[in-house]
Amino acid sequence: MRLSHKKKIAAKRGSKHSKGYVMVNKITLNFSSLIVEGYRYIDIEVSKIIECPLVNYRGYSTEGIEFLASSMKKDGLQTPIEVREVEGLYEVLAGKRRWVAAVFLGMTTIKAVVSNISDSEFKLQKQLLKMTLKSI
Repeated sequence: MRLSHKKKIAAKRGSKHSKGYVMVNKITLNFSSLIVEGYRYIDIEVSKIIECPLVNYRGYSTEGIEFLASSMKKDGLQTPIEVREVEGLYEVLAGKRRWVAAVFLGMTTIKAVVSNISDSEFKLQKQLLKMTLKSI
């Protein structure tokens, strides 16, 4: 299933219909098993998530995590984390603070985008991002 750019934006801004579902132009999308352009959107168990050794995580404060957790409790998770599957577990590529906040809240599952990216592709992506940010 491929979504147009407008529908992707609508899916991001879509109204919450029910747990795990979003209404987009009167079409209900189930985010627990959606596949869009090679990425899988699924709910995964928080206990199956580990840190990715390729990512240099910034430090974070306990107060910051508590604030994020209260926001997630009030409004829900607004942006899924990005992970990749490695030997039956999932490595966090983006969204470690959201993952830690989910653990803090005692959530058992979290919405995630599963990408099929190799180590070399990930390193290249990081280098390109750094070069782009340096030119700004």
